[in-house]
Parts: sequence; C-alpha cells; structure tokens
Amino acid sequence: MSEASERGRVAERRQGSAGREQSDRRPADRRLWTAAIFVFSALVGLSLQMRGAMFPSFAATFDLSEAELGLIAPVSALGYVLTLFGVGMVVGRLRVERFVALALAVAGVCLVGVGFAPTFLLLLAFVFARMVATGGFRALGRPVLSHLYPANRGRVFNFQTMAWAVGATAGPLFATFVLARGDWRVAYVVVAALFLVVAAFVSRLPAPDGMENERSLSLADVRTLLRRPSMLGLSAAMALVVGIEGGMFTWLPYYANGFLPRSRANLLLSVYLAAYVPGRLAFGAVAERLGYLRVVTAAAALSVPVLYAVVAVTAEAALFAATFCAGLLVSGLFPTLLAWATDRVPEYSGPVNAVAMTAGQGGYFVFPAVVGAVASATTMRTAMHAEAALAAALVAVLVVLRART
Repeated sequence: MSEASERGRVAERRQGSAGREQSDRRPADRRLWTAAIFVFSALVGLSLQMRGAMFPSFAATFDLSEAELGLIAPVSALGYVLTLFGVGMVVGRLRVERFVALALAVAGVCLVGVGFAPTFLLLLAFVFARMVATGGFRALGRPVLSHLYPANRGRVFNFQTMAWAVGATAGPLFATFVLARGDWRVAYVVVAALFLVVAAFVSRLPAPDGMENERSLSLADVRTLLRRPSMLGLSAAMALVVGIEGGMFTWLPYYANGFLPRSRANLLLSVYLAAYVPGRLAFGAVAERLGYLRVVTAAAALSVPVLYAVVAVTAEAALFAATFCAGLLVSGLFPTLLAWATDRVPEYSGPVNAVAMTAGQGGYFVFPAVVGAVASATTMRTAMHAEAALAAALVAVLVVLRART
C-alpha cells in the first residue's frame, strides 16, 4: 500500500471520527441550550413577579402614589421593546451564544442597580436598562427553540413558558420571604447573582444548531410581513393577552392588599401564577391536536366571566379559586398564539417572535398604566374590571382572525 493511500485512509478515519463526535455532541448541545433557555426564562419570571409583590415597599420607600407606581410597567415595556424588535429582525446575523451571555450579564448588573437605587427616578432608569438587556436575550430564546424542535413548536413553546411560570410563581413567595427577614433590596442582589451565573454558563456553550437557516429581514420585508392578516391579527391579540397578564402581574397583589394581609395578597399572585404550570402543560398537550386558534378562542371566552369573578367575589376562598381558574385559562394564550404564527412562516421565527412580543409589550406599556390612573381617580376595584373587558375584546379579535386566516 502506498504512503499516499495510507494517508488518505487515516484522513478518512479522522473525518469519520470527527463526524461521529459532532453527531454525538449535537443532542447534548441541544439539551444544554434547552436547559439554558428554560432557566433564564424562569429567572425572568421570578424577577418580574417579584416586582409586583414589592410595590408596597416601593411606595413606602419613595412615597409614591398608584399613578407613579403605574409608570414602572410602561418604562419596562419601552426598554424591552427597543432591543426585542431590533434583535428579532436580525437573529440570523448574530453570534447567539455571545449575545445572550452579554445580555444576561448586563441584566444582572442592572438588577443590582435596582436594589440600591437611592431615588425613584434612578430605580426607573435601572429598570429601563435592565429591560433593554432582557429584550436582547428574550428575542433569541424562542427562535433557538424553534430551530431545535421544528416539529413540536406548540409543545416546546408552552413548556418554555411553563418554566417562566415556575419562576414567576416563586417570585412573590421569594419576595415575601425576604421581606419577612430584612430589606427588600436584598432580593434584587440575590436574583442578580443568579443572572450572572447563567450568563457564565451560556458563554461556554457552542452556537445552537439550525440558526444558519434563520433569515433576517430588511425594512421592506418587515412592512410586507406586518401587512399579512395573520400578523395584524396576531399583533392585536398579543397586545390584549399581555395587557391582561400585565394587569394581573402588576396590580393583583396591590389590589388584594386593600382587604387582605400583605403575605396573603402576595400569595394570591403566586396562586394565579402557579396555575400557569398545569395550564401550559394542558395547552401544550391539546393545542397541536385540536388546533391552535380553536383552543385559544375557547380559553379566552371562558376567561371573561372568570376574570370578572376575581374582582366581584368577596369571600377569600372564592377569590383564590377564581384567581387559580383565571391563571389556568390565560396561561397558554401567548405561547399557543406564537406557535401558530411561527408555523405559518418558520423561516422567520425570529421576526415573528419579535412582532408578537413587541405587540405584547405595547399592551403591557398601556394597560397597567391605565389601571393605575383609573385607580387613582376612582378605586382599585373599579380599575381591575378592565381585565374582563380586555378578555372580551380578545375574543372578538380571535373570532375575526379565525375567519380571515
């Protein structure tokens, strides 16, 4: 056998070995990326829902009215949207692992700033900067999952948001635990440290598979995408869904604190969020079989009387039961609608995610602030009736969306 032939065989063996090694690595890398996305989703939920439970502490520390507290949600939404939309449109051009790690690290540093802000204006500034960073890594999580699990988007998106719900459920409980033992600011330092740990983990991951198939959009492409009936309907529906969720996240513990002890008022939000876990499991199990829009429309219709009951009932047991039922019904609306839209244009999962979440943040920008303004002018109970009204508007949008697509 010639020396050249032997070298060729050695090269083939090495190439084959490298191919097998790469093939063996891919399932492990997919699991690691899935774990990372689920963990940072849980941390986003924890930090967001901790905030609502901290509202009375913010009010006492900085001497704030309900209208001033209502500014936190729109400032958060504005910071979130600035990077969410821009990053979502160019997902295919980014080094995902480096961008996500950097955004997580910046979010962690800004959370420390929130915890040590000496004035309300500085607190708002750090909230804004933190949400700018959060928008960066949130713009990439679902597109990565979309390419890792192209045949199971509905299920995986619901499971990912279920991880968010686990963290969100823990948020008010964690806040209550910290408040019972010390200063509210300590909670933000602890959560910041967790963000930095996840940032270090993500920085060591390889680039996720499938992102090379992701297309980026020009401005003209964006306009064409947004003119599609499915995207217009998705945007309107997402604004209403996140408006409902934002109202509950922001104001439910504050509203309940008007007639319940603070620990039980915070527990009420945890009960609402705990329902997201079985709710999203259920949505993930049935949505692909029964049809995304059919399931979402039915859940939205059922949520109208339930959200009304959350404000109408006075007995504590009935309030907790109605709140849990509301969480079950609302929980899967966002991820199931997003899976439906992504399935229609899978090569644009990043832009579709950006459109959906930007529209949702529009709802989060407007509706919690409106609730705060109405509460300042009337009562908190009157303002909370907006939740059922938004759900009724959502049903109307979904009926039109089903008819047009």
